[in-house]
Amino acid sequence: MLIQKFNYTFCDRVDSPAGRKYKTPDGKLLPSVTTILDFVTDKSFLTDWREREGEENAAKITESSSYTGTHLHQNLENFLNGSSEINGNPMAKMMFGLIKQNGLKHLSEAWGTEVPLYYPELYAGTTDLVGVYKDKESIIDFKNARNVRKKEWIENYFKQLVAYAEAHNIMYGTNITTGVILMATQTGMFQEFIIETDEYSEYKNMWFDDVMRYYTEVVLA
Repeated sequence: MLIQKFNYTFCDRVDSPAGRKYKTPDGKLLPSVTTILDFVTDKSFLTDWREREGEENAAKITESSSYTGTHLHQNLENFLNGSSEINGNPMAKMMFGLIKQNGLKHLSEAWGTEVPLYYPELYAGTTDLVGVYKDKESIIDFKNARNVRKKEWIENYFKQLVAYAEAHNIMYGTNITTGVILMATQTGMFQEFIIETDEYSEYKNMWFDDVMRYYTEVVLA
């Protein structure tokens, strides 16, 4: 299914207490998209959630979700690379089936999976998939959730999509203005979220505001 439309450049990932960074081919260390979003996001809701669940149970839920998400992404990557290998717990396999059957059927071209991208001098990251979805060149990310999500709850996901799209555009001369989230829930539901045109522009402005805040308060402070 993969079409080698671009010669994607590998970037080394560097994890540190200050957050994840990527080393670009010219030797620059750039903060990851997730590091920037983690800095600018109010995480009080996570504190409240841990208090409701209790630290021990919250840790178990987080570990289980991480395990499931890792195998979900690996299974989808395997599938897109032509492999039939499916690993992980039954939840990961179920979620893989949901996204494969309901989401990837709309994918007409896959240009790359786990694609490393960077916006020169500003940020870097890795997107799950670049390709043509519902006839539009798109950045596509896979997500897993415990329950059905509302669109207004996942603004950071959309900012991620825009960050990757803008990096891809500047690196490879594309004009991607569509972002897609394909999400499977533990309750067996599939959700598709798409941003484009005016909504894409809105999240683009929000994202670059976040980047500027990060550099002002962290890098230049």
